[in-house]
Parts: sequence; structure tokens; C-alpha cells
Amino acid sequence: MQMNSGQPERTTTGTFRISEKVYGAMQKEAEERRVSLNSVVNQVLYEHAFEPIPVMNPAFVAMPRSLYSDILSLISDEDARQLGRSCAQRVAKSFMLARHGTITVETIAETMRSYAERAGYGRYTEAWEDGRRIITIMHEFGPKHSESTAAYAEALFQLVGLRPTITTTDEAAVIKI
Repeated sequence: MQMNSGQPERTTTGTFRISEKVYGAMQKEAEERRVSLNSVVNQVLYEHAFEPIPVMNPAFVAMPRSLYSDILSLISDEDARQLGRSCAQRVAKSFMLARHGTITVETIAETMRSYAERAGYGRYTEAWEDGRRIITIMHEFGPKHSESTAAYAEALFQLVGLRPTITTTDEAAVIKI
């Protein structure tokens, strides 16, 4: 597989003072995610500046990962797929239109990255193989979350007339466009 070779954004250096508590929490997150502290700080600042969903948005309900896992264990596979379709059609579509004014393959990929990483539903990776974009969402929530993620991706790409090839495992959904 060939990794996406897009041009990296230019960076700049800045100095900020933050509390020791915040610094420690961000260091811990960087270690847990196996990324640099710089990556975590950059992601937090990017989200603050550009993401359409503020972390403490009153329109959303936060829930512990364990509760989400419990809820998934109580629903059927079809309910999990319907949850993914509903999330794409009722929430993600509105956010893409509000943020970008249009829905494209690029805005869908960005929305899926946000869904996975910012909302805590998994880890997003992207690669290219034989001219096809391959998006993988790795997670810890089991096969029903994979089914829900697959239905979410399928519904999003149908908005632009694409029918991706999607495979799932207990820990991942792999979307080939």
C-alpha cells in the first residue's frame, strides 16, 4: 500500500503557558495514543479553530466508552447498521453542509476522521492502493460497531453517488473507494 502523499501544511513556532495539570494530561494522552505531544497539542488547537462541533456542545451527549459498548451489546446487527445510517443521514450530512456548503469525497473523509478520532469511535488511517483510497477505522467496540461504521460510511458515500467496497472485522471497518 502506498500512503497518501499530500503536501504537509506549513508550521510555525509559538510559545504558550499552560497549567501543569493540562500539560500532564496531554502528555498522558500522547503516550496512550503513541503520538508526539506536539501532535496532540496541534490536534486540540486545530479542533478549537476549525471543527464544527465544540467539545462541550449542549446538543450532544457524552457517554463513557463502557456504556457505549454495553448499548451496542444490547442491540441487533440490523439496529447497529441503522444507527450508522441514521448518523450519516441526520447528523454528518448536516455538519458537512453547514461547514463546507457541499458534500464531496474529501469532506466525507474529513467527517469520517472527525467521527473516528474526535468523537472517540476509533482510529482513522488512510492509504492508497491501485488508485483507490482505503480508509480504515480501527476500534475496540466489537463487531456491531464495525457494522455501524460500515453502514455510516456506505450512507455517506452514497450522497456523492459512490458505492464503496467495505469489509469488517471485530475491530475494524475498511472502506475502499
